Parts: sequence; structure tokens; C-alpha cells
Amino acid sequence: MYDETKTFDKAEKRLDEKVQEKEEKRSWGDYFTEPIETLYVQMDDNQAFKYTSNDEIGIDLSTEALQRWLEVVNKERKTSYNMDNIKMILHNHPKDSKFSETDYKQYQNLKGSGFKGYFLMYSNISKKIYNIDKTDMDKPGENGKHENDNQ
Repeated sequence: MYDETKTFDKAEKRLDEKVQEKEEKRSWGDYFTEPIETLYVQMDDNQAFKYTSNDEIGIDLSTEALQRWLEVVNKERKTSYNMDNIKMILHNHPKDSKFSETDYKQYQNLKGSGFKGYFLMYSNISKKIYNIDKTDMDKPGENGKHENDNQ
């Protein structure tokens, strides 16, 4: 006897698998396609949010701006996120592969406000992700090590 429910469930499962496959093939370059700096904030519950100031060469990552943004997210999503809930901040540099002096300053300020997550930068030029903790913070502008490079 033909069971329409089983057929539908199988089709839905195959579709889910195809979507999953496609997602696994995506790279961060697929997210950073605009010629402006953008950042993604991932929370400790794995929720991710996009944020931009629509500027080609900068984005306000100050503690105050991030806290104001979290207040908006909390109000809209009925959540109670704060700085220690941020697992990762990933922003892009459309035109270079180096952390800026401002990146280092903003990172230090964020850490002083309770941020304990990863502070990462995706370079649209090198197509790599850099971790600010793996760079020499005394030499802003130096190339950071790629997260997959040997230490």
C-alpha cells in the first residue's frame, strides 16, 4: 500500500541533505560579497547576527556601539545577550589582509568589557581568516597568522 507520508518524509530528508551539502560547501567569501566592512557576531547559543556601518574602510566595533547593538537585538529577539555571550566576532577587510591599529584598540576595549570570544578577520584579498590572538599586538599592521598555519 502506498504511504504518502513516508514518501513526503523521504523527499524532505533528501532536500535537507542537499541543503546541508550546499551549506557545507559555502566559504566565508560567500558572506562577504559587498565592498564594505561587515561583521558577524556569533553568540554562545550559536545564533549569528550581521552588523555593518555601511563604510568601505571601517566599522564601529567600540564597546559602546556593540552594547547598543546588543540592546536592539535583545529588544527585537526578546533575548538577554551581553558581552560575555559573544562567542565570535568576524569582520572583513575588503582591501587588505592585516588587522588595523583600530582593530587592536577595539579588541582590547572589548576584552576589558567582558568579551572573551574570538576576534577574527576575513580578508577578501587572501580569502583567509585571521585570529587577532595569533598576531603580534605590539606590531599593528603586521600580517596575522592564518588560523590553519602552524605555530
